[in-house]
Amino acid sequence: MLAQDILMREKNQATMMKTKSQPQRDLVTKKKYLRNKSPKRLDSQNKALKINHQNRPFLLKCLIIIGNTSSLVCYLSVAIAFILYGMTVYAPKLWTQKYQELQNLQKQERQFSFTDEIMKNQLAESANQSGSGFVNPDATQPPIFLPDSNPKPIELKRSNSPIPKHIDKISPIAY
Repeated sequence: MLAQDILMREKNQATMMKTKSQPQRDLVTKKKYLRNKSPKRLDSQNKALKINHQNRPFLLKCLIIIGNTSSLVCYLSVAIAFILYGMTVYAPKLWTQKYQELQNLQKQERQFSFTDEIMKNQLAESANQSGSGFVNPDATQPPIFLPDSNPKPIELKRSNSPIPKHIDKISPIAY
């Protein structure tokens, strides 16, 4: 039956070539030449598959479903492998780097607090020396940071600046 279809097609092309002009004939002969180069058996098998895609046997349908599900399982297993890699290798590696950064920051904090305590100690020692200008706090006097109980009003200084000139509003020249 397939051979009859091919023969009918070739006859139709031959009749069409008689009615067409020379460039169209050349195009048809090229197509015919290229088609003859490819195996006709594959062409007939493709047609048979296109026609019978709904009339597949039950076993073939089952094998297609198994192939599709195995592909899905394969993709899922690859995704799970990447997730496990991230959880077992990448995350601990990243955690180790961040932990080292934390250790460095804690070391710097200890150095700053040590330097701060040394400066406080030196300041206290210099305050105990006579003639340093530091005074021990007196419990009867209020601390220094409290506001004065008798505030003095602030006097505003008058400036001798000229009165600003009045400037006329300039309208736009064009839009």
